[in-house]
Amino acid sequence: MDNIVVVVVTLFVLVIFFIVVITRVYGTASHFLEGKILFVVAHPDDECMFFAPAILTASQNNPTYLLCLCNGDYYGQGNVREKEFYKSCSTLGVTREQAILISDPALQDGPGIQWEVEDIQRHLLQVITDHKIETIISFDNWGVSGHQNHIAINTCLRQLLQQSKLPGDVKLVLSLESIGILRKYSSIFDILISFNQQYCVLSNVRDFIKAQVAMRAHTSQLLWFRILYVIFSRYMIINTFKPLYNYNL
Repeated sequence: MDNIVVVVVTLFVLVIFFIVVITRVYGTASHFLEGKILFVVAHPDDECMFFAPAILTASQNNPTYLLCLCNGDYYGQGNVREKEFYKSCSTLGVTREQAILISDPALQDGPGIQWEVEDIQRHLLQVITDHKIETIISFDNWGVSGHQNHIAINTCLRQLLQQSKLPGDVKLVLSLESIGILRKYSSIFDILISFNQQYCVLSNVRDFIKAQVAMRAHTSQLLWFRILYVIFSRYMIINTFKPLYNYNL
């Protein structure tokens, strides 16, 4: 066990070292994160497991909102996970007033539970209208992990766009790019593939550490495989997005 700990710590330090080197070479530009920004996730912990680089960058200079569509009560831990969610958001720079967690019987946590688009739309449009959101960021049509709740959000956004139901303030809708398993766990080295993309966010060391701290707020979810995930997943360091809608194009 001690040897395993030494190996993990050593690899973690190496990741930090390469983040320092690579961010000096490539920089961390993310000019598209401007205005009032809304991140839409399905469960508590999605915000740091998948979107931490973009949330940390956006919240530095922009009003940044986070909509979580359920409290993650699949194992009866909903009340605990709500508290963990708000603590994580605070670390990511999203205030209690800007972190919106929905408790709706129609949107229950579960990989086999299909959310109806109309139920998602009801909450999503309310938040967009109330806060005059300009940029919306969420999952793509694979949802990173293939989780049905993640995919349902993308389906909802696509339908809103097809039916021209998004309020006029919305100028940009982005979906988080799902990638293969080798790239998913390539940590900082995925930047060699990702950085030439138009919509890319690369964390510096400070933000990478903050993302780790945010995930540790989700104490109830810290099983061994998630600990390895937050150390080695490129989503903790790099976010790349595909545009679903861009008013300027």
